[in-house]
Amino acid sequence: MPDSYLVDSNVLISAHRVHYPFSTRIFHPFWQALEQASSNGVLLMLDVVYEELVLNPTSNNQPDLLSQWTESVFKDKVLSRKTDEILAAYVAVQDYLVSCRCYTQHAVDLWSEESKADPWLIAAAKVIGAAIVTDEGMDKPTPRQPIKKEPKIPDVASAFNVQTCTTRQLLDDTRLFKASTYPIQPSF
Repeated sequence: MPDSYLVDSNVLISAHRVHYPFSTRIFHPFWQALEQASSNGVLLMLDVVYEELVLNPTSNNQPDLLSQWTESVFKDKVLSRKTDEILAAYVAVQDYLVSCRCYTQHAVDLWSEESKADPWLIAAAKVIGAAIVTDEGMDKPTPRQPIKKEPKIPDVASAFNVQTCTTRQLLDDTRLFKASTYPIQPSF
């Protein structure tokens, strides 16, 4: 189990929009557990992920609840990608995408924008020894069947021996919630 986890924006976006909306009180402990993990230095956020969540305006140019929460929780704890070590690892990720021949040029181009968080997450996780929390699954591309769509974090991370996990695995690994047996007894 790693000491720290870098969160991908898709985890927080899907939690906010689909699984654990802020507006539902029963889900507040989920968000509070993430706040505690951030406070303890277990859950980290890379600057490019922070920018995706906080600086990108919504359709009405107003920050949404997730943007406000992210700024409140991570504002003074954002990990900068602008270090020599992370930059070198980022270049290695970009080189790998071309040299592995598992991705078409179009797929490689999708990760070539500096504002694209995924390759930076892999580079930073490699340098600091963190796992990446993402809800992306693996595509398992091969040179014989290169992928035309965007690379997936778990596929590329595995090439760099960077661990990935889902939100559920994060919660289980870090014991952000106490495990207990549910007493199966209908309450009606």
